Amino acid sequence: MTDGQQINQFRALDFDEEDILFSPLVRYHFEREAMEDLQKLNAGEFEAAPEEAALAKKRAKKYYRRSQRIRLLRHSYHVLQKVSVFLVVLAAGFTFLTVRVDAVNKAVVNWLTEIYQTHTHLSIGMENSNIDLSDIKINWLPENVMVQKLDTAAIASFSINYGDQSVGSILCQNHDSNMSLNTENAVTTYLSLPGFDRVMLIEHPNAISILATNSDIIITIITFTQTGYPFTTGEVLNILQNIEY
Repeated sequence: MTDGQQINQFRALDFDEEDILFSPLVRYHFEREAMEDLQKLNAGEFEAAPEEAALAKKRAKKYYRRSQRIRLLRHSYHVLQKVSVFLVVLAAGFTFLTVRVDAVNKAVVNWLTEIYQTHTHLSIGMENSNIDLSDIKINWLPENVMVQKLDTAAIASFSINYGDQSVGSILCQNHDSNMSLNTENAVTTYLSLPGFDRVMLIEHPNAISILATNSDIIITIITFTQTGYPFTTGEVLNILQNIEY
C-alpha cells in the first residue's frame, strides 16, 4: 500500500474526543494528514492556501504589527529620555540665570522712588564698590563736544561743553545716593541696557536726562537740547554706554 493510500484511509477515519486525547494512533493519523497537506502545498495543488496556512499568516502579521509597535515604543522612550535630559539641563540653566540676576539686583538696585507733581525723588541704596572714580573715562562724545573733569571729593563730575558754553553734566558715584530729578511735563521711560540693572530716561522739550545703575556705579547724565548743542536721545545713550570705569 502506498503512502497516499494510507493517508486517504486515515483521513476517512472518525475519532471521538477520548481517542484524540489518549490514542497514539490518532496522533499518528493527524501527523499523516499534515504530511498530505504539506505535499500538496509543495506541489502547488492548492488553489488557495490551506486554512492552517492562512491562520499562520494572519498570526504572523499580527506578531509583526506588535513587534513594530514595541519597536516604536522603545524608540519613543529613548527619544523621550534624551528630551527629558535636555529639558532638565535647560531648566537648570534658567534657574542658574535667575539666581544670578536676582543676586545682582539685590546687590545693586534698591531704588526708593517718590513721585511728586514737579519732580521725582530717588533714594538709591547700594553696597560701596571698589572702583576708582579717578579712572573714569568718557570715550565718546558728539563732534565738537568736549568734557571737562571737575575737582570733587566723593563724586566724579564732568562738565559737558560745546565751545565755551556748558551744555550738560555727567556725575558718577559708587555709594548710596539721594537725588531729585525734574520730571515735570517730561516723558519718563525705563530702559534695559547692557551693563546696567536699571536705567531711567527723562525727556523734556529742552533737556534729556539719564540715570543708570549697576553693582559698581551710579551714573547721571543731564544735557540741554536747546542751548548750544541739540543733543538727541541716541547721542545721550551713546555717551552712557561709552563711559569706562
